[in-house]
Amino acid sequence: MGRIVCHKDNFIITEEHSKRGYVVINTEGTYLNHAHIKKLSTCKMLISLIKKEIVPNSAFLRVSALRLSTSDKYTEKIYRKIEKDSDRQYYRNINKGVIRK
Repeated sequence: MGRIVCHKDNFIITEEHSKRGYVVINTEGTYLNHAHIKKLSTCKMLISLIKKEIVPNSAFLRVSALRLSTSDKYTEKIYRKIEKDSDRQYYRNINKGVIRK
């Protein structure tokens, strides 16, 4: 475990040994309740989103929030958002090969 940088409620933010990023640990959970994040500001933002039970827009932050959360209600909201986004249709503009001279 690296140096403790910040302590918010039941979350601890530690710096990794190689100084490549930070580890956010939920002290209420088990060993599995931790996430690796590169920036300290992102760590603090993720903790505030988890406390307010807001689902992040980023896929990486959603997975991190799933790992850190111990609330069943919040994890259900995240899974619902992931499933909703997987059903989403994406627009692709296909180039038909039109050449202008």
